[in-house]
Amino acid sequence: MNLGVVEVLVILLIAFLVIGPKDLPKIARFLAKAVKKIRQFMYDMKAAIDLEEELKDVKDAGKSAKDVAGVVNPMKEIRKAVTEPMEDLKKTMTDLNKDLQKDLKKDVK
Repeated sequence: MNLGVVEVLVILLIAFLVIGPKDLPKIARFLAKAVKKIRQFMYDMKAAIDLEEELKDVKDAGKSAKDVAGVVNPMKEIRKAVTEPMEDLKKTMTDLNKDLQKDLKKDVK
């Protein structure tokens, strides 16, 4: 998804008009943090998928899961590799939401 200069300016203008100059920096920081966390989540998901493919290759080669680096249950390892980043993302998004709510409450006072 490539955005040109004109598209970026239109988005910024709309954001400025809708959100207002006062809250725009806070929203921009929040969105930057969220994008960073989502990118990290995507990286972790790719790593989990790569791990799953490696484990499948080992299984296809006829090796037992116990012989492979001490892995007892490959499905458990895969599940762990997928759910831990998801839990981290949930916690991060909750923390970001709390931070944003605090910042907005400070400005209201």
